[in-house]
Amino acid sequence: STLYLMILKDLSVRDKNNCTVSRFYNRVRYKMHDLFDKRELININFDVSLVGDSEKEQYIADAFGLGYATKKFDIYKSFKIDLSKQIYYFTGDSGSGKSILLGYIKERYKDSYIDFDDVQIDKEEKLYSICNDLNDSIRMLNMVGLGDAFLYLSQYKHISDGQRTRYKLLKCLLSDKNIIVVDEFLATLDRDTAKIVSYNLQRTLRKKFSNKKLFVATTHRDLNSYLRADILLTKLYGTEYTLDVRAKADEENPFVKHCRTTLSMQKGKDLWSKRFAQFHYRGHTISFLIDIALLDYKNEPIGIIVFKSATNKKNDIARISRVVLLPKFRGVGISHDFLRNSCRLIFDKYPNIRAVDTVAIMTHFNPFFEKAGFENIEYKPFDYIRELKTYLESKNINFYRFRIDKS
Repeated sequence: STLYLMILKDLSVRDKNNCTVSRFYNRVRYKMHDLFDKRELININFDVSLVGDSEKEQYIADAFGLGYATKKFDIYKSFKIDLSKQIYYFTGDSGSGKSILLGYIKERYKDSYIDFDDVQIDKEEKLYSICNDLNDSIRMLNMVGLGDAFLYLSQYKHISDGQRTRYKLLKCLLSDKNIIVVDEFLATLDRDTAKIVSYNLQRTLRKKFSNKKLFVATTHRDLNSYLRADILLTKLYGTEYTLDVRAKADEENPFVKHCRTTLSMQKGKDLWSKRFAQFHYRGHTISFLIDIALLDYKNEPIGIIVFKSATNKKNDIARISRVVLLPKFRGVGISHDFLRNSCRLIFDKYPNIRAVDTVAIMTHFNPFFEKAGFENIEYKPFDYIRELKTYLESKNINFYRFRIDKS
């Protein structure tokens, strides 16, 4: 406020000479812009001596008129970027300077960053061990799309490249570093998986790790609708670039618009046995079927929900017996829409059904049923099971080992 009042006072004194006032005002406006401009000024260049003592090098220089002086190559010249945002996406052709800018970021933040490529994981490590607390581990794994009982117990060496990438990214998020740097971001993954991982990563980062920043670089330019970066830099050759600043993160899920839910008993049975049963931890045989809902993504089946009869005598309650999404599509926020739409189709097709219920342990870690509109009702195990567990523990017998050891 003091600076502003001083400027106004000085302008009023010089009001007799418009030309002087104009020049003074432009100069002050420029200085005020610099004062409040929080962008970082970056200049990166290299001095390169192309011609050495070699006779062949000197011959080439003479032939093309290059001369013998040291050449200066500018990569970034008077480049300004706001480093107060959260997600940065650097893209452009190979050799344009994306990795050089990441190197600048690492040098600027020094001990505060973690490089994705430097994360080392023991091949024997089981995924559930990522946190000290088991409940925390499962919640974190669910957040990055690794929500599966088989995956919890899997060793790192046995999971796919896409799953390894998610796990390493989660390691970065859980580290004590506030800056995450990823070069060649998702470059080795198929493009659908890369888009899914990008969307999942930005959701997790914004919801649970708002104190961390992410800097990624890749030649692939198809990820911004999914990564939803606050700053998008498209680096061209030389010092050319385009810089886009996102005013507000989009809230619409980019995958939902490509999804379609249908009911099909016969097709569902075939797909259950051929595609989806292998990803479910319970028995593959299902009895008392009512109907099967299928989720298509771009006309490809990626999810299934199996509805069966509940145990009430009126037979007016349908029970969700199985819910499976292909592993690649987990964690992107489409499961609750799939559940909601499936239940609507069931109610429309079967007027006698007045409610849909389910019994699920996963909801303790991932409340996707509640997001779909289900009411959570606590389900307690039979008392005799609890009593048996207490008795066995009093005899120093592991209840869970006792259940599987037939000897």
